Amino acid sequence: MDRLRQGLAARPVHEVRGQHGVAGLPRRPLPGLQGQALHPPDDHDFIVIADRETGERTTIKTVKKPQTGIIRNWSKDGATILLSIGHKRGDTWTYPGFMLVDVATKRVRRVDVSDPDVRGSSWGFDGDETGTVNVHGDEDNLSLRFFDAQGRAVRSQANIGTLAADTTQDLFSPSGDAFVTNCPDGTYNDHCVWDAGTGERLRTFYSDCDEVLGFYDEEHLFCWENDNGANDEVQVVDFKGKLVRKLMEVPDSLDLDPVFTRNPAHGS
Repeated sequence: MDRLRQGLAARPVHEVRGQHGVAGLPRRPLPGLQGQALHPPDDHDFIVIADRETGERTTIKTVKKPQTGIIRNWSKDGATILLSIGHKRGDTWTYPGFMLVDVATKRVRRVDVSDPDVRGSSWGFDGDETGTVNVHGDEDNLSLRFFDAQGRAVRSQANIGTLAADTTQDLFSPSGDAFVTNCPDGTYNDHCVWDAGTGERLRTFYSDCDEVLGFYDEEHLFCWENDNGANDEVQVVDFKGKLVRKLMEVPDSLDLDPVFTRNPAHGS
């Protein structure tokens, strides 16, 4: 579903916006968010980091057009923003690498990846947020490839099935120790939880979820469930497939894309 991004938790204090995405970050001290905004030349894409408490906005140029910087994730500590480098030719997008933005210094480090296998989809953080991941191969049974922060391939895991939300953006558990997919040869109702280090399949279960959105905590996922009631629902599901908590109920006519913001101080 292409749905307007809408936070499930408290409104984030810091936000990053660009021509190709928006992401929020919960309240935590972040040095360097104040300062004089930059005004990049028209031939560059850019992002804007906004401090919602002070109103300060900092503009940071990313890549030169026709390439674009597509916002993917904040790191959990708030220190780094991951962007995919995107290039559209006709109706086809390719993703030749990624960028890491140091929030404190406003510096952008571009990483071009030479691996031609992974240029067909956008980039996400790995579980430790020290590198990145991307997928390649059979679209019905993908392989997940891990890269270090310099863009060097570290390892691959074959036959993971398909991406639960069709994106590498929210694959990993809060600890980074596990990731979730739609199981190989399964449907969107069949969920596989994998060990991020060894590739071992830890859990396999079925649920009423129509689209898994990510991990709620180490023992639960959260997902769209669209068929059980009159409205679409965002539900928390345990690893036995039981829906245990309704987070949001949305009329089918309203187009939303929920984003769960975890508060480390209070748990989920």
